[in-house]
Amino acid sequence: MVDRICGDYLIEATVRIANPTLSSLVAIRTSKNPTLLAPLDLGVPAWRALWELHVGLGGNPWPTSVDQYFQAKSYLSVVKAGSYRSGLIAQLAEDFAPVALDLEDRPNLWGCLAPTDARVLAGVVARLLLLRSHTADDLAIPEPYLLEQVMLQAPHHHLSAAQVRCLLLWDSFITESKAINLVRSIRDWSKGAQPLGKMVQERQWRSLAKELASEYRYRKPEVLPALHACYELLGFFDKLLIPRPSETAPAEIDTNEIISNVAEVGSDVAHDRLEDLWVRAGGRAASLSTSGNSADRWLRASNQAASGSLPEGLKALVRVLLDDFPNNEKLKLLDQVLHQNARTH
Repeated sequence: MVDRICGDYLIEATVRIANPTLSSLVAIRTSKNPTLLAPLDLGVPAWRALWELHVGLGGNPWPTSVDQYFQAKSYLSVVKAGSYRSGLIAQLAEDFAPVALDLEDRPNLWGCLAPTDARVLAGVVARLLLLRSHTADDLAIPEPYLLEQVMLQAPHHHLSAAQVRCLLLWDSFITESKAINLVRSIRDWSKGAQPLGKMVQERQWRSLAKELASEYRYRKPEVLPALHACYELLGFFDKLLIPRPSETAPAEIDTNEIISNVAEVGSDVAHDRLEDLWVRAGGRAASLSTSGNSADRWLRASNQAASGSLPEGLKALVRVLLDDFPNNEKLKLLDQVLHQNARTH
């Protein structure tokens, strides 16, 4: 009988009678002919029951004439009241996610869903929220359940600087090491670079500032606005390599900073050769202390060189180091700094 009755009359009668047996029979027909669901209204319980059966049988959930967004919103409103078919949300997560993302009371949604439905839907919503964070500047901090899904997905995406800034803003407890991993996944610096740098400056993340400098050196000039925003956090060598912000006045490099960096590089590249290099630089081996570790001995020797124990001071020590390590970029920079200082004094 169900197959012989006119479709419009059949649907109208099914919704009016609201009999579960009749609805299950009619759903078989609608699954083969989804256009019968053109008057769909998921705010009505009988319609909802028929539609759930229809979808369960593999029918197209959204016939062409149906306003998908409006109906999905109506269905989620019912879900929040605790009445829906478990598993259906997960099945149609891609369809429900845009609606869920825009819900004003979205935080209340997750607890009303079955665990699998909540997890799958939140995963899709998290992906959409990540995409939106690239262009939107005023997104509210997502609720903890959704934020957890966002942070789980973020490492698996190629992000923009704007997206990473949002992630760092949303997760106020994120560690600097995790923030560095996020920065390493940035592929688009065209938007959000400067605000990201300002956040690095505010949180005093020196290691992250160093990572930004490393990104810049690897032929990513678009990172420069981020670096300028956290320029004060950069180390000695990075400040020499990175173009200075236009508003920052040139600062004379402190002699003690030069001494400590000569000692650090010397200890790193020639930790057991101090005496040989010292003599080649014009010093007397007997003037060197033999106590302490390599770093301590190099620091004392660098101070002695700067104080006149070598005829040409630190320049002589750096020069002999460069003779043996001509490709060392830090030594080249130190040599330039020492010669510049000599010309200005």
